Amino acid sequence: MASFRERRRSDGAVFGVALRAVLEDDLDAAEQALVTLVREDSGQVEAYLLLAQLYRRRGEIGRAIRIHQNLLLRQNLEPAQKRRAFEGLARDFQRGGFFGRARDAWREVLRREPQHEAALRALVRLATDLRDFDGALQAQRQLSKRKPGDDAAQAEARLLLEKARAARDAGQSDEARKTLKRALRRDPKNARAVALLGVLEAERARHGPALEAWQRAITLDGRVARALYPKIEASVNALGAPGRFEELLRGWLPDNPSARLALAEHLAARGDTEAALAELECALEDDPESFPFHGLRARVLLLAGRDVEAVKCLKELLRLLERSGQGLKSKERLE
Repeated sequence: MASFRERRRSDGAVFGVALRAVLEDDLDAAEQALVTLVREDSGQVEAYLLLAQLYRRRGEIGRAIRIHQNLLLRQNLEPAQKRRAFEGLARDFQRGGFFGRARDAWREVLRREPQHEAALRALVRLATDLRDFDGALQAQRQLSKRKPGDDAAQAEARLLLEKARAARDAGQSDEARKTLKRALRRDPKNARAVALLGVLEAERARHGPALEAWQRAITLDGRVARALYPKIEASVNALGAPGRFEELLRGWLPDNPSARLALAEHLAARGDTEAALAELECALEDDPESFPFHGLRARVLLLAGRDVEAVKCLKELLRLLERSGQGLKSKERLE
């Protein structure tokens, strides 16, 4: 019979083979080595943990869960092994889409290691997905204590923005407004929070403050502009100053190309076809391969009954699409 020392040496060699196989992505070989090891010695906790990780990596979530749950039933696990088993179980549940159970498992990891960074990050994501914004904020604050700075404040502001959106969707406008103000205290430059504040003001028919908020949001981040243009136009019309919309768009032109697209749409909608086309020609001089500008020019020409010019424009758009790989280049693409 092999001595205890010889068996430990043999087990270590088998475990080393399994670990190398995992690193080399040879999961079948790794599984064979690990299964052999745990059959010969069921006390090989590290082998079980690696085997469960292998099953999760291969998408066999049920098998991974069973291994971790069986390990957690043992009375002789070391504290570090128990924490790792809970961590593995949390990852299993998360990978399998059992988000509530994953959250509970990550909380157990934190109970054993309060500053566990992976657990805190996972809890922020899971709690947000589960609409448990207070839980997400609590985890984010714990995470921020580990890594304080501007990024921590911005992350908290983003969570508060999500909480405000949920409150608005639930018809709780006052709660949404209070939460947004908290978000902006954490990150005054959060353009989406400022934009939502404008939406809340418009819903109360406070169109002046709404416009101020939206103008500030666009100044902070031009990427929000496209979604805000229709709201801005509605508010200036409600204030009885429709000409103000064109004035605002022209003011944004130097820094925000989407303003020219919105301006062309606005001019075309009010029947000023030549002015709309002039804006589009100007835009295409700066960006001759812009799909939105080519598409809008074709649409404006069609609406004006200028079919020949519209067809020519559409052919140019198709040529650009094909050159970029987004168009149909051959018959095979149709099959």
